[in-house]
Amino acid sequence: MKVSQPTYQRWETGKASVPNTRLTALAKVLNTSVEALGGHAKYLPAASLDEKETIYFGEVVIHFKSGAPFIASITSDVRKQIHKGLQRKDAYLIFETINNRALLVRRAAISDLYLTDEACDDHGPEEYEISAISHSRSDEEWFAIEEGFESDPEDQPYLLEDHYKKLREAFEFMSEEEQSASLSCTKLTWQLSNGKVRSLWTHDMREDLARISLILDDPDTFITDDEEFLLLDTENGYQNIFINLKEIDYVAVPLHRMRWALAHEAESVIED
Repeated sequence: MKVSQPTYQRWETGKASVPNTRLTALAKVLNTSVEALGGHAKYLPAASLDEKETIYFGEVVIHFKSGAPFIASITSDVRKQIHKGLQRKDAYLIFETINNRALLVRRAAISDLYLTDEACDDHGPEEYEISAISHSRSDEEWFAIEEGFESDPEDQPYLLEDHYKKLREAFEFMSEEEQSASLSCTKLTWQLSNGKVRSLWTHDMREDLARISLILDDPDTFITDDEEFLLLDTENGYQNIFINLKEIDYVAVPLHRMRWALAHEAESVIED
């Protein structure tokens, strides 16, 4: 599983919960289902959320010292997670959004943060691009969106043919802003402390995504004075990118791709 002993001990003693991104890999290693491990269910649209830990709460809005704010829909469980992280004075906040993102947010970069219940009329003190709040979707739907619906409905490997066609039609009826927001949720994105935003497709970054998952599991262990750079191998290894995690506002990782990477890692462990 490539998990540090301190992290595993926290899972075992209940001091920390197993991240959703790790459950699929763990289920494969143990030859069981994700549900059997802990009742985990995929995020669903707010109207059909039944489990306590997946009840739709509202939005989180984070304003930084420079650059654009981050806004996304979250569950009640994630709202509590963010609240506890701020109270513990964690150096990094780690949480998942309903729209396919795992977030690593540097605490020192935050100017203020709003947790807004869905009953509120606004999301915070400013005007926000609401199209940035994308819908909850299954991993298969995110893969179809990521590839731009270029496959023939009969041949694509993601969804049933009718489902694929309906999703493609719904996507085509979206505004350009909404389409762009959905596509951005399928990319690895980070915002620098100067406000500039970078993003990458992650099709060929399986090992990078697995390595990022370790950081999300235990940032204090993997982000130190000696290990502050995140290395990404892109363009099939022809380009190396070093990200100083002590000089970013946040890193947003596509959950569907991270689960894909961890599932392949688990298969490698089983084969070995």
